[in-house]
Amino acid sequence: GSLTTNEVTTIMAERHACPPTTIAEYHFDEFSWSGTAGDVADNSDNGHDATSFNSLLTNDISPVVAGNPGTCGYGQFDGIDDYIQLPTSFPDLTGSITITAWIKAADLNSGSRIFIDDQSNSQGYGLSLSDGGAGKLRFYSRAVNPQIVDTQNAVISEDDWYFVAAVHDATNKTVKLYVDGVALPLTTGGTNNTVSTYTGTWGSDAGPASIGGETNSSSETGANFHFNGAIDEPRIYSTALTAAQISTIMSETRTCPVPPTLLLEYRFEENNWDGTADEILDNSGNDHHAQVTNNSAPELSSPALSGAIGTCGYANLDNGSI
Repeated sequence: GSLTTNEVTTIMAERHACPPTTIAEYHFDEFSWSGTAGDVADNSDNGHDATSFNSLLTNDISPVVAGNPGTCGYGQFDGIDDYIQLPTSFPDLTGSITITAWIKAADLNSGSRIFIDDQSNSQGYGLSLSDGGAGKLRFYSRAVNPQIVDTQNAVISEDDWYFVAAVHDATNKTVKLYVDGVALPLTTGGTNNTVSTYTGTWGSDAGPASIGGETNSSSETGANFHFNGAIDEPRIYSTALTAAQISTIMSETRTCPVPPTLLLEYRFEENNWDGTADEILDNSGNDHHAQVTNNSAPELSSPALSGAIGTCGYANLDNGSI
């Protein structure tokens, strides 16, 4: 039936919490990264596809949440020089910000970068591990006072997954740090204080933002400025998230992508071929072994990738076939 005037007025007055505005979201579910531009997908649909550098690897052996649904793949950072660089389309964020990520540190080296937008060391900001002491989280901005906020205590141990979040509220000029959904006591503002208040205006750096380490162009180079271990699900929001919102994100899982089925794989590493049946081995495990015809032969002298760890043998067909 028809609504009454009072019912219409009630509906007009209804409000609900709006979802947080996601700027970038990286699932790290690619089966491998090649280092080509945009090989790390931005799953927020904002198009901020990022790029892996220095032979960064993916992994899915020990995810945060196993199974499917789960958290699926993650980035495996070497703590030496690899990182992910965000594109120039990623904005300079001078307003409210929330950074979230799962991390699993292989060691607690000082300066382990989780997320940073500070390539030029000028007015930038970043979230790192162990700068203020082994196992402590740090959130800093060079443009405000105090510049540095650390957790009072060591909150991260080696070889365990933790959900970390850094929250900057530009309206109230406050900073918070969370681990596994719990706001932590900070080094500023007094004992057991979980809120740090600053003066000044949050700034931005002219260089690109990065995940897992300083960029190749940064003056802060070397293992002291790179994360050693696994990082997964990094997200950047243009709002100051609440504790409830952070806990919701922490609990999320999804359907994992299915790797392509390997049908056959020929490495061509046999010592010799003479036309015998099944002499060319199928290394996929599916036993689709092959046979050479005419003048084909295996070669080792000039492989695609040389060295003890390389592509090894290859086929010299010389008008023959397999």
